[in-house]
Amino acid sequence: MLLGVAVFGIVSGRVHADPTPASVDPTPRRFFAFGYGWGGESRLANAARSYNMGAIAFQFGQRLGPGLQLVEQFDTTPESQPFPGSTLWESHVVFLAGVRWAPFAPRPRWQPSSLLFPTKYFDSTAFYVGASAGAGLRDRRLANMDVSTGTPVVAAHLGYIPLQGRDWALGYEWREQLEHYSDGFQRGWSLLMTVELH
Repeated sequence: MLLGVAVFGIVSGRVHADPTPASVDPTPRRFFAFGYGWGGESRLANAARSYNMGAIAFQFGQRLGPGLQLVEQFDTTPESQPFPGSTLWESHVVFLAGVRWAPFAPRPRWQPSSLLFPTKYFDSTAFYVGASAGAGLRDRRLANMDVSTGTPVVAAHLGYIPLQGRDWALGYEWREQLEHYSDGFQRGWSLLMTVELH
């Protein structure tokens, strides 16, 4: 009788092997993250504002303490034409290092997974903020000409990763960065969907 009830519960989705949120590591010892989405650059001198789908970010993180992580990051923004009507293309690459802090204690809520919602936990408090600095490279190419310019970069990050499994998380990250060139300051931004592996 008890065996029949257990089998029925498993088939109907009412019995799950691991209903406790304790198996979610609040601050992983290390993680790798990949992000993809929208990105762009602000107007600079006579170069027009640009934005497009195709921004990519790779992150590597190491635990420093509860809620605090060291993060190394590589970002690219999609190619754009900063001068309307010209055939000049511009792209940006950024290398950053900084810290990421989760201000709220993890409160993952267990939920049944499904084909459309394949996650074990939902944590409405899974916000983080970050700050980083590094170096950027702007590449402009026109026909046979290719000009690359380096610049210092500072950036701020705001992330939300509420969808979580035992060793992964899914969410979004907003990044703002500031670069300085000979013709002035330029602001870069990106809005990415991110997947973290712990």
